[in-house]
Amino acid sequence: MQFHGQYQLADVRAAHKLHAQQSRLATWAGYFVVGLVACMTVLGIPFALQGRLPWTLLLLPAIALGVWAFYRFYLLPRQLERVFEQQKDLSAPFTVDLTDTGFEWRNEFGSSRIPWGDFVKWKENQEMVLLYRSDYAYYMLPRRIFEAQGGIAYIREKLQQHNVRAANQVRHPVQTVLVVVLVLVLIVVFLFQFLASSGISAG
Repeated sequence: MQFHGQYQLADVRAAHKLHAQQSRLATWAGYFVVGLVACMTVLGIPFALQGRLPWTLLLLPAIALGVWAFYRFYLLPRQLERVFEQQKDLSAPFTVDLTDTGFEWRNEFGSSRIPWGDFVKWKENQEMVLLYRSDYAYYMLPRRIFEAQGGIAYIREKLQQHNVRAANQVRHPVQTVLVVVLVLVLIVVFLFQFLASSGISAG
């Protein structure tokens, strides 16, 4: 089974978004921390206006959120655009051969062949499939190119035959524990400072 295609900037962005997608626990933990900081900042404004809470306690998390939003929604998209323009092999036409034994990718800059069993994991969503050679190196397979001829179904079948697990089935217990501990520490520290600075008694 053979496919011909050419990456677009939208493919690079979609692939990065899928790669950065975390486990449900990490995702919800991130949302919780952002929501907690935002709520505490808003709720703390009346205390700051009354002089019962230092403005720095509100400004620091607000600045941190602003920096994150600037990076996530402005700087990162432009960095990906710059990489796409600089890395010429990303925009070169390519050919992919899918066989019973492996995955072969080639363009004018080079070629590589990977047996199905050598992939460590894979990810997919409605736009993209990522085949990982390591935790951070992956091949981008846009569905708009590989959906034809049943290519995505064939890839999924071969990966399953060779016991290559989907990314959400690859557990990282250390990472999970660190995320939980970090969230708990942030909650305790922020609440302690908030209650202490505002003069509210925990009892």
